[in-house]
Amino acid sequence: MTFSITIECYRILSIYFCLSVILSETTFPHYRSPGLEREKPLFCCNAAFILGSIAVFPLLKQSKCEKYRKQIKITESIHSSASLGHVTEEPMSAQRFGAGIWHFATYLDRYATDGYGAPRSVIEAIDLAGQVKDLSVVDINYPFFGGDFSNAQVKEALDRNKLGVIGITPEIYTREFVKGSFTNPDAGVRRRAHELVTEACDQVRYFGADYVKLWPGQDGWDYPFQVDYGTLWKHSLDGVGRLASENPDLKFVIEYKPREPRVRMSFGSVARTLLGIEKIGLPNVGILLDFGHAIMGGESAADSAQLAIDYGRLFGMDVNDNYRSWDDDLVAGSLHPIEIFEFFYVLRKNNWEGVWQLDQFPFREDSIATANHAIDFLKAAAKGLDALDVDALKEAQSRHDAISGLKIAQKALFGAM
Repeated sequence: MTFSITIECYRILSIYFCLSVILSETTFPHYRSPGLEREKPLFCCNAAFILGSIAVFPLLKQSKCEKYRKQIKITESIHSSASLGHVTEEPMSAQRFGAGIWHFATYLDRYATDGYGAPRSVIEAIDLAGQVKDLSVVDINYPFFGGDFSNAQVKEALDRNKLGVIGITPEIYTREFVKGSFTNPDAGVRRRAHELVTEACDQVRYFGADYVKLWPGQDGWDYPFQVDYGTLWKHSLDGVGRLASENPDLKFVIEYKPREPRVRMSFGSVARTLLGIEKIGLPNVGILLDFGHAIMGGESAADSAQLAIDYGRLFGMDVNDNYRSWDDDLVAGSLHPIEIFEFFYVLRKNNWEGVWQLDQFPFREDSIATANHAIDFLKAAAKGLDALDVDALKEAQSRHDAISGLKIAQKALFGAM
């Protein structure tokens, strides 16, 4: 006992000695504050450093271990759902497919203001989604569109079509939020956005969904000198952070996008969104990576996915396709099959498990046929990943051999179709 007390006293005295030297700024004279001219002999500095290191190291080791234990507990909590999308060393289960319920709605634009088809309700859209083979979950807008439906009515439609809910998307981008939701200059509108998302949180709990999806499409700016960028960014992070802290039992995913409807959107890239999430600093906030949004913003979707995975923030994903200049939301794989195959490869390489979800807008095409065609491509891509010569690919990549890498990837993908 006496020995243990002596050792602890020794550590405390050594730490005190070390800190007193450092605080007097004599260890590194070129960092001294003005007016501090006293210097200690060098051997004192070295002795303090050595003694302090001996004393601090066991404490730091213990502190780090405890920190990592807490991080592991947080990670296990956040990634407890297999459908959420997470990294695991367990063998991957059968791939599941989902779709945004809007895939089965009808649309209008500034030209066809009368719409591209007769309006449909969320119940009708669910019944159409139920006719798609291999579709297991849907992402549902809130409030429900096309009528005043109760949760029980929506659940009844889901049950009879054997569909689950992966996410709830609150509509914080409509006319009410034309000048922004989280970033609106009117504090009252910002409060309304918070209230609407809070209502969506209750829907997530009711339907047993995996996350609240945040797509603040009206948050951003259109012209130079229109906004104060610091204030805008602060409001973005405060809005998301407050919701995440008030609902620690839920996951919040931010779906970033470079533009539309805003010319410049607040969460406009994977890097900017990751910076914001890290600034928020809560474990239940992540990214939903939309393949089309990434490539229209000049990103490599595969690289973006790896970046989000490296930070432990890839909570979900959407797939579609476009010509890079606009968010066309065309059929997945119709234009960039190799790039989307690389995107899937990065997910598989990192053992990321989650729903492969469609975010497509078939304005003129049959919604059921479009979804079936897209899922057929996704299934072919999954089969291609099974056939991919991973060892040969890694060897080619180690040499940065572009042609060999492409040949290996193309053989696997196109051979599976």
